[in-house]
Amino acid sequence: FCFDYYYFPAFALGLTSLFYFVFSSEIFFLKSKKHIIFASAAVIVLFFAVYSGAVRSSEIIRKTAMERAAVMPAMRMMAANFLKGGKIYWIAIEGEYKELLNLTKLYVNFVLKQEMGQPRSLDDSIIERVDNVPELRENDVVLYEVLHSLSFYVPPETLSALHRQGFDLCQYQGGYLMFAKGKCGL
Repeated sequence: FCFDYYYFPAFALGLTSLFYFVFSSEIFFLKSKKHIIFASAAVIVLFFAVYSGAVRSSEIIRKTAMERAAVMPAMRMMAANFLKGGKIYWIAIEGEYKELLNLTKLYVNFVLKQEMGQPRSLDDSIIERVDNVPELRENDVVLYEVLHSLSFYVPPETLSALHRQGFDLCQYQGGYLMFAKGKCGL
């Protein structure tokens, strides 16, 4: 992951401060070639940093907004399948990302309680953690955790076990892939 976009506001605000400092200080008016070259180089470097940061930040913000726009519909789909008797399975092959699992449980609990009027406590076991693909039913949802690998890689045996049962990739959501049977309706 690259989190350079967090520095963009500092660069943008720093550029205006540097302009003010350079053009209002005595350094600029000393007419010394060293000072003018240094100040000009600093302004140019900072300007390009702000420009590239703005381009990258806008792209990252757009992608993040698109992903987040899909979060609630996916949570509603999982909740609807759960209310129809389906189970939500969590597969984490290479690691224990309990925080991500707990956050997903919290989201699904919230959706069930607030959106669908189903009373649930935070201790209810909504998502069942499994190591392998179980025997799945029509309304089940499988979440495959990919945060550990920082890629969308799913082992071929896991994919074939899902495909054999009619489950296909529905969407990616911050840290896991969601598989559902047939069209996921998102």
